[in-house]
Amino acid sequence: MNALEILKKFGSEITVTDGIIFLPGVILFGIWLLKTSFGRKALANSVPRRNNMPLYLPFIPLLLWFGTVSLAITITAKLLPDLPDWQGALLDNAYLSIGAIAAMAVIILLARMFTLYFLILAQFLCALREYNHKLKMCGSSVRKCGLVVVDK
Repeated sequence: MNALEILKKFGSEITVTDGIIFLPGVILFGIWLLKTSFGRKALANSVPRRNNMPLYLPFIPLLLWFGTVSLAITITAKLLPDLPDWQGALLDNAYLSIGAIAAMAVIILLARMFTLYFLILAQFLCALREYNHKLKMCGSSVRKCGLVVVDK
């Protein structure tokens, strides 16, 4: 089967509803591409966001999700081999949904933990820098930091 036959096969299955759903998305994507010079200027005016996250950290929720879901599906297949297809599919989807919810909770927890850690570290470094500056300048009326301004 060549590419032309594959396109003809899928082209015959497209309905009006598919076109109604597909067309606005393509139009919005095209408008975005034109506004951002094909994506080159998409992040030009965005503020840089610092984080203190290790490189391996985003993979932890992913591996936990895939590991627990595949383990649960395998155990279900071993313990309940005579399930009808619809019940097996229902259990698989339930495992995937519960695993996705758990993965999102872990992602939010890790993001909050590392954001809080970064803010505490940034405030500590700012205070240390201001303390060093006060030793050199013998005091200042206003401490200015990249994060906060405090009047004394």
